[in-house]
Amino acid sequence: MNHPHSESQDAVARHRESRRAAGLKLKQVWVPDTRSALFAEELERQCRAVGDDGLAFAEAAAQALDGWK
Repeated sequence: MNHPHSESQDAVARHRESRRAAGLKLKQVWVPDTRSALFAEELERQCRAVGDDGLAFAEAAAQALDGWK
């Protein structure tokens, strides 16, 4: 059974084909959700494991990301 393609599906297909023509390959990966409370807890745990310098570094890095979406 054939389903009609929407304009957005066609645009995505064209974009992907242009990327392939440029020698690129699509990769999809799962990454941690940095907005998650679990992520924040694990970050704090790992920072504490490396000591005060690690925690200070992570806090400074987090401040540099304020406003990113």
